[in-house]
Amino acid sequence: MTSSAPAPAAPAAVPAAASPAPESSLPVAGATAGAGAAKEETSAKELSEAQRKVIEGNKRKALELRKKRAAAEETSQTSPARPAAPGKAEAKTTPEKEPMPVERRSAERSKFTSISRAPWMQYNDLYNVRLDKLRPHVLKEAKCLWTSSVGPAGFVPEISQFRKAGSGEVVILGIVIRDMPARPDVIAQYRDHQAGNGMKYSDEVQMKRMASADDALWLEDPSMRVRLEFTEGLGERLVTGLVLAAKGLVTDEGLFRVSALCLGSMPASSPLPAPKSTEANQYLAFVSGLMLGSPAADVAARDRMVSFLTRSSGDAAMDILSSSICRLVVCGDSIDGEARNRPGGVAAALEEADELFEKVAAVMPVDVMPGRTDPANYTLPQEPLHPFLFRRSRSCNGFRSVKNPYDAMVDSLHILGHSGQPVEDIMRCSLIERPLEALSLSFEALHLAPTAPDTLATQPFKDADPFIIDTVPHVLFSGGHDREAHAWRAGSAGGTQILCVPSFASHAAVVLVNLHDPRDVRVQEFSTCGDGDVQMGGVPGAADVAMGTTS
Repeated sequence: MTSSAPAPAAPAAVPAAASPAPESSLPVAGATAGAGAAKEETSAKELSEAQRKVIEGNKRKALELRKKRAAAEETSQTSPARPAAPGKAEAKTTPEKEPMPVERRSAERSKFTSISRAPWMQYNDLYNVRLDKLRPHVLKEAKCLWTSSVGPAGFVPEISQFRKAGSGEVVILGIVIRDMPARPDVIAQYRDHQAGNGMKYSDEVQMKRMASADDALWLEDPSMRVRLEFTEGLGERLVTGLVLAAKGLVTDEGLFRVSALCLGSMPASSPLPAPKSTEANQYLAFVSGLMLGSPAADVAARDRMVSFLTRSSGDAAMDILSSSICRLVVCGDSIDGEARNRPGGVAAALEEADELFEKVAAVMPVDVMPGRTDPANYTLPQEPLHPFLFRRSRSCNGFRSVKNPYDAMVDSLHILGHSGQPVEDIMRCSLIERPLEALSLSFEALHLAPTAPDTLATQPFKDADPFIIDTVPHVLFSGGHDREAHAWRAGSAGGTQILCVPSFASHAAVVLVNLHDPRDVRVQEFSTCGDGDVQMGGVPGAADVAMGTTS
């Protein structure tokens, strides 16, 4: 313990100037003003009677003037605004200061719109909320799997009690912590960077894998943390932020040797829509990574995509298919991230995007999400792109700027997804190689962004974790990947289509999901082959082949 310093001795006498002013004196603001008032009170005895009268008169005049000003301000607030003086134009609110139309920026049922904002603080509250919300699901799954091999006493309520459960296997539950030595030292980067230039990271640095086979893995709850020891390959998929249960034994070194792992039990899924044999199929279209403004963009492929979506391709079969599309979801990265490094690049890219969205929104509803390269806030959830960035598109009733992540009901199907940042970060922080596997891990863990806020920037929410998957969606998507991939996960009453939407810059395609049967996924190609030939047409989906996985 640290002893406190002894209190200094009280002074023998206090100067008169330091004594507080009497209660009858006028109130003044600030310590300096108070000291001045006290000094004035002390020296008032030395003033003549005439001088005191002048001072009191000045005080009365100042008080009357203050009252007149307050009355004038109150009158101006209640009276109607006066017309502008002749020859002076009325001041207008500039576009960037006008409020964003609510009906155009939010999805129908998005919890990312309704959640309250918390002040910036430490992140431990967010992890505590996540653990509390997901613990019942994980514990339920663990007891379902391991009750026969682990007695009731083996399911310890806290990690700190795992030594008291006896010599047999025990089950502990907590949040995974992955200690990655290859993780960049942010403090060193900030210290070594020149002040005022901003910390800029290239795509290569942002996407560099930080995980390795030598990483240390821990399981933590509010009571303590314990280091996990795995058999080969069991910990490769784990990332910081996952809530899971581990079954195993305590070693002599104090480690926890894991024999099995489990994530949370899946909530009951909503039933699929009833088959409508008398109605034509309706499709929800997904596109991502348009990278408008990029000099390397395949403009011809993009024009073919626009012709397809606007039902003007000239091919009767394709126009019939496009007429069945009821909505287009643009999953981020509409603007080339390098455009900001070229003079006028962002403005030109936004003009190009405005023209494209206007054409499509005139035919069908278009929901535009922000992504990593778009002019939006960096942290998740990302706010909608401001409609004034799209001056022509926003006049279309079908155009809507929405948040990232996206959460909406479309024709009785629950659609949930994001622009790809959480999947990219999972792959950086684990040994997972394929985006579909990373998105599947997120689905199994009942969390859209498990690595947030550790390596994925987000706000430190205090009373809620908006990324928890509390309702099983019919479609879970992620945008911005190299290739299209999807997998159907059957549920108790329905199921979920897990979908990786390709970046148009890497794989020129639009993905279509059947709203009457989300197991039916089609990929419409628009790429230009190396010999100049055009590849344009659909790739069979789950309705054309046996149910399974396309990767």
